[in-house]
Amino acid sequence: MYSTRFFSQKSHYKTGPSNSKSSFRLSGMATLIVPPPSIAREIYLEDQIQPAVFAFNRCPGDGVSRLCEAFSLPETPRNIAHIMHIVPGLIGTKIGEFLSKRKNEEILYCYFSEVDMHLPFLEALRTAFLTTMHLPAEGEQIDRILQAISKIYVQQNPDCGLDSDQAYILAYATTLLNSDLHNSKVVRKMTVTNFIDNIRNALPDQSVTDKFLESIYQDIKSTPFTFRYQAEESLALAAPRLKGFMQKKNDSWKSIYTRYYFVLANSSLYYYKDDSPTSLSKPAGCIQLVSVSITPEKTKEIVIKANSDEIQNVKFKANGPQIVHDQQKIFLKVSSEVSRDKWLYILKTSSVFNDFADELQPPNNYVSSSAFDYEVSEVQSFNRSDFIVADSDT
Repeated sequence: MYSTRFFSQKSHYKTGPSNSKSSFRLSGMATLIVPPPSIAREIYLEDQIQPAVFAFNRCPGDGVSRLCEAFSLPETPRNIAHIMHIVPGLIGTKIGEFLSKRKNEEILYCYFSEVDMHLPFLEALRTAFLTTMHLPAEGEQIDRILQAISKIYVQQNPDCGLDSDQAYILAYATTLLNSDLHNSKVVRKMTVTNFIDNIRNALPDQSVTDKFLESIYQDIKSTPFTFRYQAEESLALAAPRLKGFMQKKNDSWKSIYTRYYFVLANSSLYYYKDDSPTSLSKPAGCIQLVSVSITPEKTKEIVIKANSDEIQNVKFKANGPQIVHDQQKIFLKVSSEVSRDKWLYILKTSSVFNDFADELQPPNNYVSSSAFDYEVSEVQSFNRSDFIVADSDT
């Protein structure tokens, strides 16, 4: 299924049989695995986008230009805002810092214009906080974000009975209430009377009723705002190549398939109980893709096989990491053949040594669009929301 090309120091391409190891013994040659047609376009996109994502996470100002370039888009506020929403792997705090800069005000408003806030006020505020952006820590930056949310909310809900200034006051007071009630360092918590009195200094009775304000207080008290979790950003810093659910088992006769959430980063396949924030802060284990062969099995399975004594597999227990010994094979199962092809290709190209353990590997930053020319005939006509995100298993 996987064809193979070679990249030499003379920039000369050859094709060779997929299973011929002897053809890989040429001096100065490196293996380049070409993805099957079913995923070639997505792989091409991923290879263009990932360096730009990494650049943004290091320096958002510079990374924005690279992201727009990857999509062949002009750097307009609307395009930049849309990219902030749809590109996986961008760090939420970096998005928040970038959008909340005074010079990026137009981008900030475009960003929240894409959020559907045709909802009651508090639900709309929760929705706005659950976007890809992480609320920054600096008060002035938070202030700009709340102003943008309030303005867009009133635009989308012209009959809400509030103008943008009143909506901003309510949003700001509610955000402070959330911090007051759910910050363990605050000893004397704000009461519902305190909350209403604070707002009444700025909002008249006819704008919002005491009953409405009391309902906000009780809602925030029972259910605090949810923001992007820090563990997710730690994974983004590792520049994960692929994430998604798969099932896993080993070569023991008593092993059965168990569902995990997998993150592939830095030639390591981390697996977690699920994709919840709590689980993402504590990996269940890690499989090192070192000196292994990775092959397809049936239509929905992948086999990772040790080329040496055993697979380098570590499980993280309460008392510390534990090395798993004597595992020769690990089996992975996905939901479809296309999903299998995605994982198979990315796993093979991420391993330190693949099936051809004695051979040189292409450098990590080597991307050859010409290698995909015969696989992708219309690569420039891609859907800009297409990204390499693995399907969930069934």
